Amino acid sequence: MPDGEAWIELVKSYTPSDEKDIQPPFANTLSIRHICFAVEDIEF
Repeated sequence: MPDGEAWIELVKSYTPSDEKDIQPPFANTLSIRHICFAVEDIEF
């Protein structure tokens, strides 16, 4: 962040296992799982 502020957001997903017992990829596998945007103002 340009102003020096930073934070960590912890996210946990609960996914039921399937019949074939295929394991989901690890959380650190390269992909897009969560995206955030820094905004100055939001109108409701």
